[in-house]
Amino acid sequence: TEDQELLDELSVVTDNSLYYKIQDSTIISQLSALAHDTAASRPILEEYLRKAPYDLAAVVELASIYLSHNNYRGVDSLCTKAIHDAPQFRPPYYLALASLKDQKKYKEGLTLSQALLEQNKESAGALVPFTIFQLKLKKDKEALVSAQQAYHLAPDAPEVLSLLSLAYHFNHQQA
Repeated sequence: TEDQELLDELSVVTDNSLYYKIQDSTIISQLSALAHDTAASRPILEEYLRKAPYDLAAVVELASIYLSHNNYRGVDSLCTKAIHDAPQFRPPYYLALASLKDQKKYKEGLTLSQALLEQNKESAGALVPFTIFQLKLKKDKEALVSAQQAYHLAPDAPEVLSLLSLAYHFNHQQA
């Protein structure tokens, strides 16, 4: 039923809510004081995670820093662990997908984006990377279907509009 689906989605959010904020207030203060200085934040997070590997908000923060410095091995390692520890916590998926795209690992990206999409088939956020990987793998017809689905869910999202345009282009439907 629709009520059960809403309850299931709500339980995913509440069950994973502790992962959205770093658990140690001292670390939060230190990072805030650095004002997004990633070079200074990185060693603080690395040291903290040696003691608190369960703090997935810190894992995501460090993976994001690694991604911005093209440390794909670091991103992949952190995100794989986070996805394993909390499969319904979605931020690590998006970082891992960005890393795979940058590394041109399109088949792996398609597989991971499919896993993310299986959690919520009506997530435009999950459909976007899924469609990008379909296009990268020359699955143009499937990509058009996915892009249309994303457009149906989020018609005003700029990334969805540009993706839909690309999908039409690669299907020779420029008009």
